[in-house]
Amino acid sequence: METRHLRAFVTVAEELHFRRAAVRLHTSQPALSQLIQTLERRLGVALFTRSTHHVGLTDAGRRLLPDAIAALAAIHRVDETVRALRDEGHGLLRIGVPANLPPALLPTVLRALEDDHPHARVSPSSMPSVRQVDALRRGDLDLGLVRELPDEPGVWDCRLVLREPLGVIAATGHPLAALTEVTARDLDGLRLYLWPLTMLPTLTRELLELLEGHATRPSAVIEAADHPTALAFAALGDGITLGHRRETGARHGLVWRPLTGAVLGTAVHALWHRGMPPPVAAAFVDLLIEHAGQLPA
Repeated sequence: METRHLRAFVTVAEELHFRRAAVRLHTSQPALSQLIQTLERRLGVALFTRSTHHVGLTDAGRRLLPDAIAALAAIHRVDETVRALRDEGHGLLRIGVPANLPPALLPTVLRALEDDHPHARVSPSSMPSVRQVDALRRGDLDLGLVRELPDEPGVWDCRLVLREPLGVIAATGHPLAALTEVTARDLDGLRLYLWPLTMLPTLTRELLELLEGHATRPSAVIEAADHPTALAFAALGDGITLGHRRETGARHGLVWRPLTGAVLGTAVHALWHRGMPPPVAAAFVDLLIEHAGQLPA
């Protein structure tokens, strides 16, 4: 006996009218009649008396009805328990978010997560990687999206979410804008605007090693308050910065050129305390990786 048969039986028993019961069940009257006939055939008894103007319960139908109602209620409780177990203790997912994620990524993922976990709530907080790691240690975050991984083996688990190559961003009137691609040597003697260096120590070290390895000496390396400020300075035309191709799409007067002969890029990792992440967090990371993989190159 299937749940749909029990539900059909109880609804017809409550309405004693096939058309009204069909409306309640969002089905057609012939389909509902077929369900009842199938149930009666499997049970070997008639559950309803039918005439042109009247539907009534047989004695067998009256005896079955309380148990059918109780069975449907038990099935509903099981469904609710399963949903509660899936999200228990994880209804609120606190995540750290770094600056400069692809703009549409997080909203897209949150909409997809809501479809699978309608009771879950996500509370994002924008903060650099170092602060995220501190918040994770204190228990103030459940999950971090970090650009710099902590050097603490055995403490953390992580998954790579997104990797984006860095290139040179310059004003359209800058000499580098006339090139199709740029090498490290092309940066020699130029004013270089960068992100706050302590926020991305690994990337900063890789960049400085690249410049030193090519005997490249910028005329100045200026640490901007944040990356949008570095972009704004580059737009003035007296210097350049490094960044992602997508950052020039919505900004007039800037172009992006690939930096050849170098493997420089930024990565975003999902980070959590070692062990199995909460179910909602695991689903969130899966969706994040899936949608990040669909971003244009």
